[in-house]
Amino acid sequence: MSTWQQQHQHQPPSSSSSPYRPAAAAATASSSSSSSALAPSFASAVAAPSGSSSLSSSSSSPSPLSSSSLVHTDPAAGVVGQQHQLQYQQHPSSAKSSASSYLPASQRIRADRFGIASPGYQAHQGSYASPSSPSISLAPSSSGVRISSASASTAVNFHFDPEDASGKGRRRAVGLFRFWNQMTRLQRSLILVLMLTSVVLLATFLPISETVAAQDPLFVDEGLVVNVGGNGTHLLDQAHQRFAVGQTREQLGKLQQDIARSEEERRRNGGGGGGGGAAAGNDRDPVPDAAELPERAGKLANQLEQANRAQRQKQLREQAEQVRLQKLQQPPQQRPQQQPAAEQKPVVGVANPASPNQGRTTEFTQRQRAVIDMFKWSWAGYKKCAWGKDELLPLSCSSHTWFDLGLTLVDALDTMYLMKLQDEFKEARDWVENHLRITEAGDVNLFETTIRILGSLLTTHHFTQDDMFKQKAIELGDILLLAFQTPSGIPYSDVNLKQRRAHGPVWSSDSSTAEVTTVQLEFRHLTHITGDPKYAGAVDNVMNVMERNMREDGLVPIYISPTSGTFSTNHITLGARGDSYYEYLLKQWLQGGKKEARLHKMYTRAMDGVMSKLVRKTPNEQLTYVGELDGGVSFSPKMDHLVCFLPGVLALGHVNGFPASHLEVAKELLYTCWQMYEKMPTGLAPEIAFFDGDQATKSDIRVKDGDAHNLMRPETVESLFILYRLTKDERYREWGWKIFQAFEKHSRVQNGYTSLNNVKVDPPPRRDKMESFWLGETIKYLFLLFSDDDTLIPLDKYVFNTEAHPLPIF
Repeated sequence: MSTWQQQHQHQPPSSSSSPYRPAAAAATASSSSSSSALAPSFASAVAAPSGSSSLSSSSSSPSPLSSSSLVHTDPAAGVVGQQHQLQYQQHPSSAKSSASSYLPASQRIRADRFGIASPGYQAHQGSYASPSSPSISLAPSSSGVRISSASASTAVNFHFDPEDASGKGRRRAVGLFRFWNQMTRLQRSLILVLMLTSVVLLATFLPISETVAAQDPLFVDEGLVVNVGGNGTHLLDQAHQRFAVGQTREQLGKLQQDIARSEEERRRNGGGGGGGGAAAGNDRDPVPDAAELPERAGKLANQLEQANRAQRQKQLREQAEQVRLQKLQQPPQQRPQQQPAAEQKPVVGVANPASPNQGRTTEFTQRQRAVIDMFKWSWAGYKKCAWGKDELLPLSCSSHTWFDLGLTLVDALDTMYLMKLQDEFKEARDWVENHLRITEAGDVNLFETTIRILGSLLTTHHFTQDDMFKQKAIELGDILLLAFQTPSGIPYSDVNLKQRRAHGPVWSSDSSTAEVTTVQLEFRHLTHITGDPKYAGAVDNVMNVMERNMREDGLVPIYISPTSGTFSTNHITLGARGDSYYEYLLKQWLQGGKKEARLHKMYTRAMDGVMSKLVRKTPNEQLTYVGELDGGVSFSPKMDHLVCFLPGVLALGHVNGFPASHLEVAKELLYTCWQMYEKMPTGLAPEIAFFDGDQATKSDIRVKDGDAHNLMRPETVESLFILYRLTKDERYREWGWKIFQAFEKHSRVQNGYTSLNNVKVDPPPRRDKMESFWLGETIKYLFLLFSDDDTLIPLDKYVFNTEAHPLPIF
């Protein structure tokens, strides 16, 4: 039988019994005891040098008692005059003669962490007396042995590790107990305040679940857990001090040595009993003053907790991210089945029979649920860092104000509605009602405000029939109409909502062609719901000017003068400042029930010009792309990512009567857009690409460093959604899923999703910006792409504005 087992057997009751008494008297009584296997005494542990074990064999006699030793007599437990070290001993009812009677370390750590009393153990209970502390009582508690000192009016709880066979835990406990008795009331109070402060900080800033804590590999049980109470009340039963391995253990050892050296110095000077550590050598640092030790201990504990907290939180985030990415990479049939969503609360507002959610019972697919999680993560970051602001800066957890209209929040309204995120929708709806102060905003861009704010308000009103959204839309539309008060009818680019004054941009007197011709769907719908023709009349007049000025081939330059109504440049592109003019030609015709021949004619001419003048193929890979005309004449193989809206428009035109060649070009062009993602190391597309070949990569796609950024744009996934809905070709879903995974891998950050600076580098540098169209368009189109329900926004009932807000066909 090992020494440990011999010293921890359950002992029979002593033949003598006496009340608790002073140490000297108890020592005399204990010397006559017939038991030779009693637990080791405090004196033996205190007197032992640092290099020796505090455990003595069962045959050795107890060491002489010092003035700080305690003697235990407990008639109820059958113990008389026992020299007793405070430690856990086995309960008689579960006594065994082997080491297996002790709990394994993993269970013991779990029990100790959460204040769970270990089965099979109890502490000896009774009262003690010593010269340094006249009245000390001992009682078991859920997290250790409770020692109450009447002289200090405090309670200190010690927990001793029964499996610490080396005796280190007992030496620490004895040293700490003796050190406590030697301190003044002020010193004790200081330690208690420091310890209580540390516990409060831990409880506030380090909420770790029980499961994680129980399996935490960064922390080890040091055999000593200290809880602090006041006036005999145990206030914090589950607050436990934890120490890290490695450097932590070394620092703790040095602190213990300092305590031992301090006690040794005091003993030599006549200040107290013998210490438990080695004597200080001449080459050691000066012996610290005992009064400084509590402060040093507190600082050390704080430093260690901060370091461990940061390291642990980083590990948990990395582990969670790894698990999440692995789960997303599983094929749909292998991913774990999710529980059906709980029954949703009714949407705020009157039920609308035309609403896409009305009567729809189809469950969301697994990939749709993954997209919903993407939205919720983005929304949580926005709510935390930029609530009510225009745009989220997720890396810095701050916001960017562009128009001061809550762009991201308003842009996301109908996305939340379609996803049935009722709680998020309600809090956003309440913000719009109470905090969207349209007349308090300054300068806004007519185009951006119309497609993002006005478009979302109109769609959300259509979905919910909530009159609040309609009134906000009318208020905004009335002020934006001021931009159309120009000599030509071509609107100014900007409007000051507060001053009710329209003007051109600060950098030019001209307006962008795409901007002045991509507000028509919204203002026409405003006339449709109000009956007031002024809104549709203003935007229809713009189309009259465009029809008079368009080129013979149907193409239009990208700048136009509000004063003269004529084009001020010759550059032609379906990219920035030209793109959505062509998109809205078809969509206005569809919105009006395909009754306006003028719009049909303008779209036909425009697409003929695009096919003949701008569509080309690369020489090697035969990639179909859409170039530009510099000066209106010279072809350039440059294509913006924005051009990837065109496959969806061409396919939509085909199913509404336009030639089959439009659908073929749509498929080829969409493949090229997909290659802009597939050929990048990150799996994400650049903002601009050139299709004149790249000698370094042997690819037909060349990307300049200044064009390699990614803003998480929606155009490609928009076209993927439309072509999948119309053709049911599954490859479009697979391309969309890979794009989703690439966003998850590279753009997801702690507070949302962020744009990237260079998709040619893996991992890509980030630029700290989440555009409002990420929630309003990109995530919405991904959600619709993975839907199995064609009745969710049917394409023969709705047209999407250029910000992905669906508006009903008249």
